[in-house]
Amino acid sequence: SPSTFCFLDIGCNEGDLTLELYEAIKNELPSSVQVRLYGIDIDPVLIELANSKVREQDKAFMTFQTVNAADKVQITQFRDSIAPYQMSLVTVFSTTMWIHINHGDDGLQLFLHEAYRFCLPTTGVMLIEPQPGRCYTNAAKRLRKLGLDKPPYLHCVDKTKVHETITKMMQHESIQMKNVYCFGEEDWGRALLLFHNLDESFLKVAPQTPAAEKEL
Repeated sequence: SPSTFCFLDIGCNEGDLTLELYEAIKNELPSSVQVRLYGIDIDPVLIELANSKVREQDKAFMTFQTVNAADKVQITQFRDSIAPYQMSLVTVFSTTMWIHINHGDDGLQLFLHEAYRFCLPTTGVMLIEPQPGRCYTNAAKRLRKLGLDKPPYLHCVDKTKVHETITKMMQHESIQMKNVYCFGEEDWGRALLLFHNLDESFLKVAPQTPAAEKEL
């Protein structure tokens, strides 16, 4: 039977980037490898939009589902529902700030641990896009303009060292993912952080900048 590459996008929004990643991964892998996509988001309206974009021929290999990734019960139920599949790749784009300001440092640590538990034990990788400090400030302004309650931890967490905080959490004893790489910053100042437990030789074919050598 063909081998399988599974990936999970946590905070998939309406699925556009998730679907692009699916196509990119399929194009990179041999045709004998079956690619399975999972996308979860807290907003059922966005999940409905994502599901509406899935082509009929891909429905057997794609799952978009409403899940609160900060809720341990919901994330455990979702993990159980897709067993025995484990992820070669878990992506977290533009999501960590919302976990951080609503659930604090402990909540973010728990979220990262639960995300990590989806990964294949020795070969799974996580790609995280932390929102920088100014996103926290902008979120506060937006919520204030909309007349919404401010998240409980908005002014408690340290927004000046978000990359360092997430890196430290990923290397916590409950996760112990080593080797963080920082893939440049986009025009809006966001970097992608790659965490893995792979042998160094596995990744040396790709241009990388160790985060330790880069001011985050």
